[in-house]
Amino acid sequence: MPADTSGALQRAVFASVYASARQRRLRRLALGALLLKHMARGLWCLWPVYLALALAVALAPAGLAAVLWLVLGPGLAAWLWIYARAALREYRGQVLGRILQRRSLRRLLRS
Repeated sequence: MPADTSGALQRAVFASVYASARQRRLRRLALGALLLKHMARGLWCLWPVYLALALAVALAPAGLAAVLWLVLGPGLAAWLWIYARAALREYRGQVLGRILQRRSLRRLLRS
């Protein structure tokens, strides 16, 4: 029996478990949790700015509100993009290619 048969068996078992419905569900939950964690951290740091901008848009006349949305929209999109990229980077480093357990999700949220 060749020496690398056990390595092939290990890879096949890993691939089978990794592709299971439970693991796919845990990976989706992990991605959602990471997105929420990063977005919440960003909001926690910048909520006064967003509150002031929301009040400015809400209290501005209709024409000025449209201009504010044109100016603020790309900034909000960039903010979402930055935090989504950070969550995806953490997903690639902490989740992708690993077998997850339920407690792995708690560990992700604490880090």
